[in-house]
Amino acid sequence: MLVVSIVGALVIPRLANSTGAGRLDSQVQGAVSLCRKARALATSEGRTYLVVLEPLERRLVLARRRDPLAEPNNEANPEQELVEGSTRWSKPLPFEEGVDLVIVEQDEVELPLDGEEPLEVAFYAQGSADPVRLTFQGPGGDRLVVEVAGSTGLARIGEELQ
Repeated sequence: MLVVSIVGALVIPRLANSTGAGRLDSQVQGAVSLCRKARALATSEGRTYLVVLEPLERRLVLARRRDPLAEPNNEANPEQELVEGSTRWSKPLPFEEGVDLVIVEQDEVELPLDGEEPLEVAFYAQGSADPVRLTFQGPGGDRLVVEVAGSTGLARIGEELQ
């Protein structure tokens, strides 16, 4: 019985940490996938797509910039276009439990995350994007970064610079 309790005391904290790290990895991979989807749609359709950061709602949303010749159909934000059947088109990406978006840097300037206005990362028809670094923090304090290169619009997982 003593051996079982000693092994349990050693293994359980490691399992808890690995679960938190797994949630952080999952969140960052989901964010990179959403950015890649936005870039692919923008280049294939010739329209600007947006990854909308809603830290207070704890989610990321894929949206499309409204066609300037079309009437607005989104009262909350007339510059974004609601897409019919949006649940089929793209579901919001909720933050994993215990994972937070803690830093957003655009053009090396840190943006505030406490405002009611969501932040947008635009992906343009020619393949470029707004350069951005999104830092996510997991339950154990670990951090991972999603980096979007401005000139190419490519998203990748990076390491937080200390």
